[in-house]
Amino acid sequence: AAAHGMLHSHVDMGQSRVRIQVPTSDKHVPIQVMQAFISPTAGRSVDADFCITVIDDAGNTSRRPTDFGIDWHFPLGLLDPTITGESRVAIDRHTQTVSVYSPSTRQCVVWTKDFSTLPYWSAATPLRLQLSWIADSLDSEFLHASAVKVSEGAIVFAGPSGAGKSTVALLLARRGYPLIADDFVVATPEGVQGMYKRVKVHDSHLDLTMGAGWRILNPDSPGQKRIVELDSTLVSGVTPITSIVVPQIGSRCVVEPLDPGEALSIIAPPSLSGLLGGNLASLARIASLVAQFPCYRLTLDSSIFTNPRTLDHLIEQLA
Repeated sequence: AAAHGMLHSHVDMGQSRVRIQVPTSDKHVPIQVMQAFISPTAGRSVDADFCITVIDDAGNTSRRPTDFGIDWHFPLGLLDPTITGESRVAIDRHTQTVSVYSPSTRQCVVWTKDFSTLPYWSAATPLRLQLSWIADSLDSEFLHASAVKVSEGAIVFAGPSGAGKSTVALLLARRGYPLIADDFVVATPEGVQGMYKRVKVHDSHLDLTMGAGWRILNPDSPGQKRIVELDSTLVSGVTPITSIVVPQIGSRCVVEPLDPGEALSIIAPPSLSGLLGGNLASLARIASLVAQFPCYRLTLDSSIFTNPRTLDHLIEQLA
């Protein structure tokens, strides 16, 4: 890694600092990993609590090229815990990476077959698996969720893909409610924190959700969601949670209380599967969150696009 040169930066997760080191080729790819994070600080950080190092094997000519065939990996990409012992190991065929994390040394190494060919969605929210391992060491949880800030704290929109959590969060951001995160948040009983300043938007919703100063990173990529880089208006740091909301698409807008057990059954699967399975501690943390904070089911219809007051009325019920 050192021989090929590295870019150094660090990001904060709660009160802890994570140093991130990626190949210098990141400067030349269309969607840069290092530019994905909220308020990163460039340069070496001698006081980092954790470290993630990404190694690019594309320039390695001393070995036979790795064959990423369809059957080379384990289901979900995770090696059995009895094999890995105290360390965490993941093989991800979709990104063609192998990751190893040692909680005792707080070091994580990611081997990439070719760093410049990481999938666009991986570059939008990079290193989320590895950061989720670090969050686990801090008893925090990476949730597949969006969040906005209201006067009382954070409203967290969680649930499966296509439920409308990103759409409603971006519409609220355009309405003037500060966006904390889209897609993933780090959650604890103390609050939620966004890590990324990028969002993924369907073409059909692009014009309706785009804010001033936002930049599309992949405008000429057919069949892909648009990766949009936001300006500096994102909320940094940890924001206390006001409520946890499970959105769904329906025939009218309505807010209903949601039983914590049902909220858990909806929120946990997409979060755990998105992070290659999570662990029992992940499930326990999500269960604790839905038991601690008010949970709601939010049914959305087309009026959220046509009547801005609909959004304000929803916030009044959820805050």
